[in-house]
Amino acid sequence: MDKKKVFKVGGIVLLSILGIFITVVVGVAILKHFVVRSDVSYDSRQYYGNEFVAPSSSLGSDGFLADTFASKSVGVSRNEMKTEEIAEDQVTNTSQKDRNIIKRGDLRVYADDIDDAIQEIDTIAKKYQAESQNTYDSGKGINRRVNIEYKVKVADFENFFNDLKNMDVEIGSASSGITDVTNEVIDLQARLKTYRNTEAQLLEIQKTAKNVTDTMAVYKELNNIRYEIERIESQLKHYANQTEYSTVTISVVQSNVGAVIEDDKWRPLGVLKNALRAFVGVLKGLGSALIWLVVFGTPVVIIVLVIRYIVRKRKK
Repeated sequence: MDKKKVFKVGGIVLLSILGIFITVVVGVAILKHFVVRSDVSYDSRQYYGNEFVAPSSSLGSDGFLADTFASKSVGVSRNEMKTEEIAEDQVTNTSQKDRNIIKRGDLRVYADDIDDAIQEIDTIAKKYQAESQNTYDSGKGINRRVNIEYKVKVADFENFFNDLKNMDVEIGSASSGITDVTNEVIDLQARLKTYRNTEAQLLEIQKTAKNVTDTMAVYKELNNIRYEIERIESQLKHYANQTEYSTVTISVVQSNVGAVIEDDKWRPLGVLKNALRAFVGVLKGLGSALIWLVVFGTPVVIIVLVIRYIVRKRKK
């Protein structure tokens, strides 16, 4: 083969590769434009750590509110300092009895008969007036599993948990733990007291407002403070519920001894349908591949034919 033919073949190959590359780039760009959509939303609220921070205060920007509140700031600051000191003293002097403790227990058991085990668990729960919160029953035969979550009074937690561990079943695992949230509760109570003092100050300032602008400025600050008060009250209610009632989660699993030999029925019609679904899925996959080949292959073929035509014309 002479050098001219080598250069011609090489040129055709390079142009073909360039055409394929351009086609792929154009195709990807079109797909991104019509298929990929990214919706970015921003939250106008501000967060500090794990806590929500209300919109910025207008105390420093509004003349009336800034001046009036400044005249009372000494008293408010002193109240805040006293509140912090009281909170620290409360944390130090809180007795073990008055501490806020969250208790939780987890138990995993293997039962020969799951239904009998659940009935025994329910009997123990009624003894301590424990309430079932969630029940999840899944699987069949050897794969069956039942998860139950109970809420029980903190005072009855240990006895309830020990009775569950003493059931006539195989204990797979048992764990219990406590979380002391006394500091968090006392801190929230101190902050709540400070916010309520600030609310009282703002209500007094509102009485001295002379025009609509001053009234709206105070109203805006009151909304911010009351939002914080509601948020803290909600957190305190959550802690109160968690510390008053403990949570016990029980997972009952089918043991190998109690499992039957044949627990699943053979359903040939279902197997046939699954096979047909798989066959249809394969056909769809082949059809999709063919469509992609036609869409991306057609421009490549056209480019190759044009190059060959140009080469042949020059050769003549």
